Amino acid sequence: MAVYATVKGNTAPAIKITLRRDKQPIDLTGVSSVKLIIKNPLDKEITNTSHQNCTVLDAEKGLIGYQLDAQDFPATKNKVKYIAEVKITYGDNTVERIYEELQIIVRLSEE
Repeated sequence: MAVYATVKGNTAPAIKITLRRDKQPIDLTGVSSVKLIIKNPLDKEITNTSHQNCTVLDAEKGLIGYQLDAQDFPATKNKVKYIAEVKITYGDNTVERIYEELQIIVRLSEE
């Protein structure tokens, strides 16, 4: 499981993720969309319902970027570990959800 860390309210930098299947990069050439779906670990509710699209940064290497949104992480306590999964929709409308989930650790800012 890949682990990323950020501070609540951050909108930069984008999270960069290499998508793999059987330890090999997934070729994203021709995909219709790639989405990152973030879930609250306590109730499994999706927290980024209006903001899930990723940018394909290098299709052949399976590299995507997800631009953080200030509303992605509604946690009110420090160091919440959110779970995220990636959903790929290919050009022929077939869908693949990546088996390995991501973990995003979010801490509250000192403000």
